[in-house]
Amino acid sequence: RMLQITNVVKQLIILNVIMYVFCNVLFPDYGAMMNLYFYTSENFRFWQPLSHLFMHANFSHLFFNMFGLYFFGTLIESVWGEGKFLKYYLICGVGSFLLQWVFWYFTAGDYINMVSMLGASGAVMGCLIGTAMVSPNMTVQLLFPPIPVKMKYLAAFYFVSDLVMGFGHVGNIANFGHIGGALTGLAITYYWKSRGELYR
Repeated sequence: RMLQITNVVKQLIILNVIMYVFCNVLFPDYGAMMNLYFYTSENFRFWQPLSHLFMHANFSHLFFNMFGLYFFGTLIESVWGEGKFLKYYLICGVGSFLLQWVFWYFTAGDYINMVSMLGASGAVMGCLIGTAMVSPNMTVQLLFPPIPVKMKYLAAFYFVSDLVMGFGHVGNIANFGHIGGALTGLAITYYWKSRGELYR
């Protein structure tokens, strides 16, 4: 059944769609200014650590990130409330780009000032981890393949997949951005759990 979308998730999705239309359809020349470059690059701007979370390369990139945000974000926002969820989401986004920067620092070499990242994937990975922490044994039905799987196993699968692809340099995906968002979410939720604050 469809989840009743929560307020912050709805606003985040609307903002992502607006930014996609503005920067990919109406004014594509502005899009590169919103993507995140390494801080030593001449293309780096102070707003990019935030703006890159609302940028997407194409429609499928936008769609799958927003679907994940809708599903996982709605579940944990309904538990934590609007303010707590928004802070969690944004902090996971920060953790995402910081780890990607560390990865670039050690691997990008002469290209470090040319590489860039964009997308909500790291923050959405934080939402996936948050959902797995709040409801580890909740079963979800996958689309491909159409089988049921527990949240804790789904989160572990995505985390390990990003590790394998990240160290294998597979494609042009910022896998360590995903891992950074996941690890940040794990650290926050473990901290909240230790203080008895995970479910409120």
